Amino acid sequence: EVEVVVLETGLGGRYDATNVIKSNICSIITHIDYDHTERLGNTLDKIAAEKAGIIKENCPVFTSEGYEIFKDTADSKDSLLVLVTPTEDTSNLSLKGLHQCANLSLALSAIRYCFPDIEEDLIQNAIKTIRHPYRFEYIKEKNMIVDAAHNPNGVRALRESLDFYYPNEERRFVFGCLTTEGDVDEVAMKFLMEDTRGKSVTFHRAFDMCRDPFQALEDIISLGCDRILTSGQQATAVEGIPLIKRLVEQAAGRIIIMPCGGINPQNIRKIAEETGATEFHFSGRKAIESRMQYRNPKVSMGGTVHIDEYSKLVTDPEVVKAAMEELRRMNNE
Repeated sequence: EVEVVVLETGLGGRYDATNVIKSNICSIITHIDYDHTERLGNTLDKIAAEKAGIIKENCPVFTSEGYEIFKDTADSKDSLLVLVTPTEDTSNLSLKGLHQCANLSLALSAIRYCFPDIEEDLIQNAIKTIRHPYRFEYIKEKNMIVDAAHNPNGVRALRESLDFYYPNEERRFVFGCLTTEGDVDEVAMKFLMEDTRGKSVTFHRAFDMCRDPFQALEDIISLGCDRILTSGQQATAVEGIPLIKRLVEQAAGRIIIMPCGGINPQNIRKIAEETGATEFHFSGRKAIESRMQYRNPKVSMGGTVHIDEYSKLVTDPEVVKAAMEELRRMNNE
């Protein structure tokens, strides 16, 4: 039996699908930033006005944002507006990230208001074990932090948290931004580049979606990126050899062109010889048989896109070694 449902909005705002629910225990509006601007508006005030659309009649709303529209909407619907100051102690919180103070303060304010009899020990035990996958999550096995920063505020929060938790760690960044017209989004890139603090930046395969790869190359060089990851705007690096070769020639040592896409020990030498590239990105994977005993061949979890349900691809050190040996032989001839 379900006692409480935490229903998260998708788009958020007047037209969010969650508005089919007419009676809430409360509403929570988190930090406002430039999300879904094509639908919610191109200013924070416009976005806030849309977000206010989730405020219900006679339903308390909790927020840390002091937009006037929130007060006006709450007043018009006879709803209590609670402005929350981020003051909660996060020392026991299992989630990392400096921004979690604001999130925890909002959540606990709502919980304590709506469930005044809840025991504090229950709250404290819960925040010690809570998990939010891929939100500033450290994956020890790969020595990697995974985060889903997708707007300016999220990027700032990521940078601040990296500086706080890992001040002395070497960082490498991989990202790329395009405009809707298929050009390098120099405004977005400059914003993100500022947050890298001069660390190594690779412009990823968004490059392969550029309408003019040669102009994009010059734009990326001017931004200060260290390398470009590309399959030559083709499905595989072998198919993209002609373009990769031209990019290497145009780059003339100003940036590293790193081929990727279907590279293996059998073709890495061909790609290297014909393009002049000196760095390569490949996974070196092989298929490992699933341990499943019972198998249903009638259905694929990929829906209409068929995938092998009973094997997984993992990096094979021997495949990596074989590819590296091919390059060594080429360099020694």
